[in-house]
Amino acid sequence: MSAASDCNCACPTPTITEIPGSTGATGAAGTNGTNGVNAYTLTAGVAGPFDKGDTVAFTVDSTAWASVGLVIYVEDAGYFEVTIVAANQFTGVYLDVAANADATSIANDKLVSPAGPQFAPAALPAAVVYTALTAAGAVNNLAVAAGVGISTLTIPLTSLATGLGALAIDLLTDYVIDYKFKILKFDFVTTVAGTGAGASQIFNLEISGVNVTNTLTVNLASTAAIGQKSIGSPNPIVALNDGAAGANISIEMAAGGTVFTAGAGYFLIEIQNMDTADAVASLSDHVNDLITSLT
Repeated sequence: MSAASDCNCACPTPTITEIPGSTGATGAAGTNGTNGVNAYTLTAGVAGPFDKGDTVAFTVDSTAWASVGLVIYVEDAGYFEVTIVAANQFTGVYLDVAANADATSIANDKLVSPAGPQFAPAALPAAVVYTALTAAGAVNNLAVAAGVGISTLTIPLTSLATGLGALAIDLLTDYVIDYKFKILKFDFVTTVAGTGAGASQIFNLEISGVNVTNTLTVNLASTAAIGQKSIGSPNPIVALNDGAAGANISIEMAAGGTVFTAGAGYFLIEIQNMDTADAVASLSDHVNDLITSLT
C-alpha cells in the first residue's frame, strides 16, 4: 500500500478567497477655462469719412496686444499708428502713406492686425527749381531770399537851404558798409515844407566814388507837406547798385538846380545785406537738392 493510502483521516480542502485591491479617491472636476476672444476684430463700426492725419478711435475685444507706436492695418481703411491704448479701445492716426486712401466708413467685424512692413511715404511735391543770387544787378527770382536782409538807412538833412547852392556838394561822404550789399531804393521824406520860387535839387548815390544809376529830384511839389515823400528813379534801382563788403556810399547833390529858402527832411536808403541773402539762397538750393533726391 502506498504511503498515501496509509492516511485514514479525512483532511479538509483549503479555501482561497481573493481580496480586491483598494482604489484611490477621484479628484473634483476642474473649473472650465475662459472662452478665448478674438482680439483682432472690430466690435463696433466707425463712421467716416476721415482723411490722412485724422485721429480715429476703434473698439475691439481686447487691446492686450496693442501698444503706442504700433502700426496696424484695419480692413477697408488702411494703416494707422496707435497713439492711445485703453481697455477694449485704441486710438490711431490715419497715416499719410501711398497705400492709404481716404475712407468713408468701416463696418463692425472688420479685421485688425499689426502691420510690420515699412511703407513708402506718399509722393513728395515736385521739386521747385530756384536760381541762385548773383552780384552786378542780376534780377533776383529766388522768392525765398528776395526779402531777406533788407534794412533802411535814415540820413537826416537839417536844411534844404542852409549850405546848399548851385554847386555840387556831398551831403554824406564815404559811409562804410561792412557787408556785401545792394542798394534798392533812394527816397526823401519832408519834415519841414519847402519854400522858394521854383526850388528844385537833384541828388544821387555813389558807391566808392561810382555813381549809382538813379536820381532823386526834390522840389516844391514833392515837399509841399510834412511827411510827403520824394521818390527816386528808377524804383527799385537795378544798375550799378552793388557793393562789396567794406565799400562806402555817399550822397551827392548835383550842380545847378534852384535853391530852397526853407525846407528839411531825411533821406531813406533801402539796402539789402547780400551776405545774408546769399546764405539763405544757398540753403534753399540744398533743400531743393534734397527734395529732388527724394522724388
